[in-house]
Amino acid sequence: EETKEKVENLLAGKVKNKPAMAGSCKLCPWYRSCKNWCKENEDLTNIFYLGRSKRDVLNEDLFVGKVGEVCSLDLADILEKKKKDKNFLKGVAEKTLSKIIARADILHNNRVAVLYKKLELPKVSYELFFDIEDDPTQEFVYMHGVYERNGKGEKFIHFTAKDKTEEAEKEAFGNFWKYVRSLPQDDFAAYYYSPHEKTTYRKMQKLYPDAVSAEEVENFFGNPNVIDLYSIILKHTDWPLGSYSLKEIAQFLGFKWRDETPSGALSIQWFNEYLKNKEEDILKRILEYNEDDCKATMVMKDALEKLDSKL
Repeated sequence: EETKEKVENLLAGKVKNKPAMAGSCKLCPWYRSCKNWCKENEDLTNIFYLGRSKRDVLNEDLFVGKVGEVCSLDLADILEKKKKDKNFLKGVAEKTLSKIIARADILHNNRVAVLYKKLELPKVSYELFFDIEDDPTQEFVYMHGVYERNGKGEKFIHFTAKDKTEEAEKEAFGNFWKYVRSLPQDDFAAYYYSPHEKTTYRKMQKLYPDAVSAEEVENFFGNPNVIDLYSIILKHTDWPLGSYSLKEIAQFLGFKWRDETPSGALSIQWFNEYLKNKEEDILKRILEYNEDDCKATMVMKDALEKLDSKL
């Protein structure tokens, strides 16, 4: 009831709050409006992982409202104040504050990506950049896409369930693992972005144990040459961006999706349309979107390697 009342008051114009950027914003109909406001006002939520609550604390306790103002903060002086007053910057620890200031500087002043430690990515003959398309509302995985790069060239491979049946899902899943088994086991690396693939494949293995064993799935993701690039991005880099999503970083690096409105949510919509009428143009659109996601992962890996070479 309290939430309902707040929303009703906002819609009626009785109260106002400041927009903020967050990970879930893209699903909101006011996304573009809030994004424009935050950009025009240099709002602190433009800083990656800062969020509304910490923004409000910094606004109130440090009297900073713009990204540029954060860059000039004296960390030592602030920490001294925190020691004396437990309620000062409550919920914002030293490590968090240090990260906020560093990211503000990169976002406002440097405008370049920063890598903080050597990575030493594997040198192998085969590189795979893979991405799945799934509908989490129906717990159905309809596409496993792989962009393969080796000494002979590059190619996109996909394993797709063209019907929404357990048989089709199992076949596509099983074919992905047959492909993995066909590779030289000590001479390939696989890259993906976010833990979603690992979590999903573990669930699928339980559904379809005949397609792949639990041990094989664990060995695959436990292989040091199978790498979640998001983990590297989050732990060891910073970017002059408010989001460290695959699309934001790849676009910053100059990559462009062929589709004008690329998104996982639209991929689900396209797949449901394909199931109704089986139009090959719709399937082609999904395939191109997935291929571009895989290519974007490759672009990101190459950018990390380039940054690594400079350390």
